[in-house]
Amino acid sequence: MADQADVRSVEQLELLDERTSDFRARLLGEIENLQIELHRLTEWIESDASGYWREELNRANRAFVEARENLSRCMSYVREEERRPCTEEKKRVQRAKDRKQLCEEKLQIAKNAAVAWERARRLSQTHVQRCRDLADADLNAAQVHLRGQIERLREYLGLRSAANSPANKSANPVSAPEKADPDSKAVG
Repeated sequence: MADQADVRSVEQLELLDERTSDFRARLLGEIENLQIELHRLTEWIESDASGYWREELNRANRAFVEARENLSRCMSYVREEERRPCTEEKKRVQRAKDRKQLCEEKLQIAKNAAVAWERARRLSQTHVQRCRDLADADLNAAQVHLRGQIERLREYLGLRSAANSPANKSANPVSAPEKADPDSKAVG
């Protein structure tokens, strides 16, 4: 009796198999969502942020040139009595120069961030691929193994219930002599 299996909950194993299938499908879906988000982030860092600051730098350069030209016009005079302080123009040149410098710094930061992100993205891709392998290969293999075990347990339960049924216990002594003598079956 010690070598007999006590199988009572094949249904629980089937439920485990079903939930594993659901988990696998959700995991693959989340991995796909993660890859989409990583792609969006990559696109933003490598293209959008750099493009935005590049465009802002172009605007700042144009504003700086325009402010400098306005200051130059203000400072040009024919006679000494026409000379003006050009305070507003000087302030505009300084603001345009500061904005231009800020845009150059932000553009450089965006470029550096793109390089750093590319390194980090490559590392994260390894982890994402491991998760995909877990879902695609490992969980699938575990499910195939679990389904095989469930099938064997079902067969075992079928054999066990057939051996323990009352019809087989009463039929076994009579059916043994009948099987031994084929002619007696034809006579009876």
